[in-house]
Amino acid sequence: MLAAASGSIQRHGPDHAIYCALGKSQEGYDIYCPRPVLNGGWPAPFLFDRTGISVENDLNVPEDDLRAWPLVANCAFYFLLIAVGWRLILAITGNDRVSSPLTGVAIMLIAQETDHGQAD
Repeated sequence: MLAAASGSIQRHGPDHAIYCALGKSQEGYDIYCPRPVLNGGWPAPFLFDRTGISVENDLNVPEDDLRAWPLVANCAFYFLLIAVGWRLILAITGNDRVSSPLTGVAIMLIAQETDHGQAD
């Protein structure tokens, strides 16, 4: 979720694309004007503006270039960030019983099941 939201962080470059043709040189070669492409995602950009196909300088998932590996790297980055943050919170509070938020929920559910089983 955080990785997808990071797509709203947009900047130009380092990838370049051809936005226009200036004409031909005296030798007959085409002359193009490459410019930096708009991309989105932080820390690794994973969504790139596709020139000539999509609206220029507007990132949308169906029409622009979504690169899977940088998106996976962003997901891993945010997962590690949350895991380290959770460990810091546990270290500061001195609570070593619950190792993750999901473990805490599982412990509460098991406790409720055993309470219901004893009440019957």
